[in-house]
Amino acid sequence: MSNYFLCYNLVNKGVIMKSKRVYIIILFIIVLLCSLLLLNQNKISNIKEGTFTFIPSMESETKEGKYYYSDDYFTKLSGNDINPHLRTMAMNIVLATGKSYDKKDKSSYIKDLLNKIDFEEIKVYDYVENNPNSIGTVIAHKSIKDYDVLIVSIRGTRYDIEWESNFIANETGNIKGFEDASQKVISRIKEYIDEKNLNKPIKILVTGYSRGGAVANLTGVYLNEHQEEFNIKSEKNIYVYTFEAPNSSSSNKIYKNIHNVVNKNDIFIYIYPNKWGLNNNGVIEELNDNDILINTYSLNIFNKDDKIVKEKEIKINEFLEDTINWLADDDLINRKIYTKTVEKYLPKLIDIVYNESNNEKSIIDFLSNEFANEVIKEQEDIIQHLFDNEAKDIFNNKISRWIEDARNNSKDKISNEKYTFIKEMLTDKNNIELVLKILLKSLTEEPSTYHISTLLSNLDLLFKQHYPEVNYELIKKEDSYY
Repeated sequence: MSNYFLCYNLVNKGVIMKSKRVYIIILFIIVLLCSLLLLNQNKISNIKEGTFTFIPSMESETKEGKYYYSDDYFTKLSGNDINPHLRTMAMNIVLATGKSYDKKDKSSYIKDLLNKIDFEEIKVYDYVENNPNSIGTVIAHKSIKDYDVLIVSIRGTRYDIEWESNFIANETGNIKGFEDASQKVISRIKEYIDEKNLNKPIKILVTGYSRGGAVANLTGVYLNEHQEEFNIKSEKNIYVYTFEAPNSSSSNKIYKNIHNVVNKNDIFIYIYPNKWGLNNNGVIEELNDNDILINTYSLNIFNKDDKIVKEKEIKINEFLEDTINWLADDDLINRKIYTKTVEKYLPKLIDIVYNESNNEKSIIDFLSNEFANEVIKEQEDIIQHLFDNEAKDIFNNKISRWIEDARNNSKDKISNEKYTFIKEMLTDKNNIELVLKILLKSLTEEPSTYHISTLLSNLDLLFKQHYPEVNYELIKKEDSYY
């Protein structure tokens, strides 16, 4: 007899009771018993424990994490359910998906973890040779009862030059760099199902961190809207977990089976703002660590004697939301302006930095040292001309001279290619106009330069909030297995 049938019989017996008092007592017992029966149906059992290997951000030494896996994550729970245990398991997979630089096989950590939880026929994409258009992906499957269960892990940590495409947005629609990568992942899932001849209905877990999370979000949207292409019988069979994902979608539709796990202290989740009509398409599962305070600063550059002044303390997430909204105003950096400035030059700058050899002058060192020194020499003159009607032309001429003087004064010469790129980037009228707008807006706000000074003064702490291991610890705190 099923649990539901038992509940039904108990209710019928309760209805025929004549005494109201006895009826209420029995009704209470029935409700309690039915609740216990239904809870027992969804109780996770057959938990497999073990360890996996990953390398934390900015480190070279490996670290071990602990996992708790059960097939019940897929048989007893729906993709729509909020499940702290599967969420942590997805994060374990994400951590292991990062490149294993200490191994000949760069995907060895994720292969080892998937093997430990009995997923088979692991296929790896874009791990050895990657480029700005690649997307590291690992797919494996396992037969669980009447389903073929797929795990699709999209690399978003410890990867190389493909992060150039993170900054390719285009003026409309989904963020192009993430959309293009998502289409590749979707094609790989279809190819994998066909290649492995998987004939059972599909259940699928898609997960990723940061860039991988943004791509996972768009992949989850496509899976929801094209279930028949993958032999998925219900949205409940789709399990998508994104971690610290920047907004990627121009749609505001929400799918309950897409779980967007966020630490709101992470600056990277604000990169593509809601003000641009961009979103992620899942249920936000916010990690509870929003009480970290940072100092705010101001600077009145019109007074030579003034230094950066500490103003007050504020929660990181409140400052970040305020700052991104400040920058994303239509009169400052809207999406069209972004494509003509940041998107036009930042990917190329990343490409140059990535391909620099150790025996040549770094472009970042040149900009932050020699070029910056030339700018500092004329800081008073800069302030004087900020409010000039012809400021763009004035600064175009000044910047050209600063670049040339910086090159002549540099002991280690930069290449002609870098010099040409720097000159093109820094003298671009759109870039000059944007920088002037940001400076003027910053100087005329109260307190002066509040957003810029505070951002620059706290960069190290803000960047660390994006480290996967920081968020991993927060995720484990909400999982009773740990």
